[in-house]
Amino acid sequence: MEIDRRTFVTMSALAGTALGGMGLGHFPRAWAQDAKGLREMRASIGSPILVSSICFLWLGMHEKLGYYRQEGLTAEWKGVQSQTQALGLLSNMSQEVGGVGASTLMGLAAKGTRLPLKVAYAHYQRNPFRAVVRADDKVAGWGDLKGGNIGLLSLGQLSTKWYAEAAAREAGLNPATDISFIPIGTNAPAGVALENKAADVYISHISHTERLIRLGFKVRYLPEPKFAGLNSFDGGMTVNSEFLSKPDNRKALVGFMRAIAKGTVFSLENPVAATELHYDMFRASLPKGIPYEDAVKAAVVEFRGVLENVAVDKTDHKKHGMMSKQKWETVAYELMQLSHQQIPDVGEFYTNDLIAEVNAFDAEAVKQQARNFRMS
Repeated sequence: MEIDRRTFVTMSALAGTALGGMGLGHFPRAWAQDAKGLREMRASIGSPILVSSICFLWLGMHEKLGYYRQEGLTAEWKGVQSQTQALGLLSNMSQEVGGVGASTLMGLAAKGTRLPLKVAYAHYQRNPFRAVVRADDKVAGWGDLKGGNIGLLSLGQLSTKWYAEAAAREAGLNPATDISFIPIGTNAPAGVALENKAADVYISHISHTERLIRLGFKVRYLPEPKFAGLNSFDGGMTVNSEFLSKPDNRKALVGFMRAIAKGTVFSLENPVAATELHYDMFRASLPKGIPYEDAVKAAVVEFRGVLENVAVDKTDHKKHGMMSKQKWETVAYELMQLSHQQIPDVGEFYTNDLIAEVNAFDAEAVKQQARNFRMS
């Protein structure tokens, strides 16, 4: 079935609205009704909705996989509007785990606000942010954006703002005077803002930029800055230090992150099955009027782009969630241009203490499960 871009954008936007209501609240009740005796983990992600392209995070909640249940857990995943909101929820422990970027924590610390938070698991092994421009635009790189409007999901999305400023500096621009920032949201509104030239570039998580391509907007990626790619990262599961200090919480957190690691291995091995499992949990997120097979095929293309950022086979440690001091230092001293006086030791913002336990599972068995998986 061939679908024109306008129809697909409209259908997907409607599906996104339906999912958004769910993403800002709870998983569908069907997935919570059999949770008796399970410890619930309250978790948030730095996106307003629970999109299929990051489903490796909650994939293990599906009854056909049972990764969370195997750890004695269930989870309530919540979407948030910005890093600022995520920080507030973690600081008062309304949420126990949250997707907060390394640059967010260090940026606040550099200004004198040190929060009792640590990144305990890096689900992204490379920098997950990308910048796109209109396909027919003559902009070849950040150096051509002097006087331009930089579109962000929101002005509270600090990680992408710092990324843009660093990219501008690397290209010889002064981010304080040569570029401006405007909020343009995500999905169709962001694409329309680019299309109408309200924004000259859109920088966001790769799941958002890939979504624009999936929706049919004619965009292309700008070359990644030198500090980006595998040289840095900026996504992790962050916890309150007080929460982490309690043995029962630590055990639950290890199990929670192990379930994510298993979901990551499964997704990398069989992204089609992972996408189908996501849609089975979130049926309201399926675009209306589009054949199921077409919706899955389009979503998998987007998903593969995101999965490039979580694979550990391109790193030197081969452990899911592992963080390197070098990448943290790249974020602090190159990307953000913070001083050693502001951030004497990046080690205060993260811990690898749980990673060995998190990776204590048979990854090959999960891969085999993914290869043999059938929804029915």
